[in-house]
Amino acid sequence: MGLLLPFLLRWVGLSCSLCARDNLETSPSSLTRFGSIFEDNWHHSFSHNHINSWSVPRIFLTTVNHNVQSLKPYIAKVNNNVNIVNTNLEAIRDHTVKTVEVSIHAVGQLILAGNNKMAVLDNNLYTVESKIGTFNTGFDTFNSKFGTFKANMAFSFTNLHASLRNDFKVMILGFDGLNKNTELLFQRLEAKVEKRLQALEAKVANRLQTVEENINKMFQSLENRLQRWELEETFSRRMRHK
Repeated sequence: MGLLLPFLLRWVGLSCSLCARDNLETSPSSLTRFGSIFEDNWHHSFSHNHINSWSVPRIFLTTVNHNVQSLKPYIAKVNNNVNIVNTNLEAIRDHTVKTVEVSIHAVGQLILAGNNKMAVLDNNLYTVESKIGTFNTGFDTFNSKFGTFKANMAFSFTNLHASLRNDFKVMILGFDGLNKNTELLFQRLEAKVEKRLQALEAKVANRLQTVEENINKMFQSLENRLQRWELEETFSRRMRHK
């Protein structure tokens, strides 16, 4: 656990640095949720959705685009995997950062649609060309008995459609329920790593034992050959003396 916790903390730091690098402003509520990723109140703002699955990542679609209404047609619902938590864009009257909360109920697809064109993100696509731009992703994927999970998620659009310009960013800040299940998950991952290390150690030990046995056999063979040569040499000298 001690080795894996720093990795998780570095993931959080990386996500923060990505936000800072792109000069994206973030609403106080988003910062609070992000800062509380390991605390019990991570789930409180989503309790009204009755989402109990702890493997649900939260996606925050954040835009500083002046024409906020243009964002709405680009958000779609697909296969009951992607649900829009808040699409109350009509209530947004200023030009500050706008946040739309999206929940993914399974490792599935996120579809952003525009002009009757679809940009699809699934487990295999890392760059998706679409009408609204290029969908760039950065995923570190690992597997466990719980299923497939993705950490260090951050992805964004480039070459956006003119209606959106380049003021659009998509961030996955964490997994719903991460604070309650992370330790168990990493304990199982550590156990899996430990098991593989033990198997590797046993394999190396067996190989070393085999090498040692082969060396012993080689020396025994050399010793036997030397003894036989000495006997032959002794017998030859005796025969000459006769």
